[in-house]
Amino acid sequence: MKLYVKCLMLNADRRLSSCNGGTLEWEQDTVYPNARPGSLCAAGYIHACRMKDVPQWIATHNVIIEVDGPVVEGPDKVGVLNARIVRAAPEVDGLMMLADFAEYVAGLGAAYSVEKVVEWLKGQYPAGFFDGVEA
Repeated sequence: MKLYVKCLMLNADRRLSSCNGGTLEWEQDTVYPNARPGSLCAAGYIHACRMKDVPQWIATHNVIIEVDGPVVEGPDKVGVLNARIVRAAPEVDGLMMLADFAEYVAGLGAAYSVEKVVEWLKGQYPAGFFDGVEA
C-alpha cells in the first residue's frame, strides 16, 4: 500500500469534498473504488499528490490516503482507482494555513523551491503527519 496526500475542502454541508472540479464527498476509513481506468484526467480517476506535488494543489483540508492498486504517474499528480483516508488533521486551521502559505511563498521570491515549501508545510501539521507519503 502507498500513501499520498489528497487535497480536499469543506462543502456547503461541512463535509470533506473533492476540489478542483471533483464532487466526491470523503469520510475517514471509507474505501472509494469509483474510478474508471483511462487518461489521468479522465472523469472518475481519484487524483492525489506526492509530497512534491502538494504546493501546487494545496487546499484547506489536506489528508493522507492509502492506495491499493495501480497508480498512474503524472508530472504534477497521480491518479488512482481506489483510496481511503487514513490520516486527517482537523486541528489544522486550513484557511489560516492557506493565508500563511501564500505569505510564505511570496516571501521566498527567487529563493522559492518545492523542497523549502514542503518543509514549511510539514511544520504546519502534527509531527509525523506526512510520514510515509510518497516523495
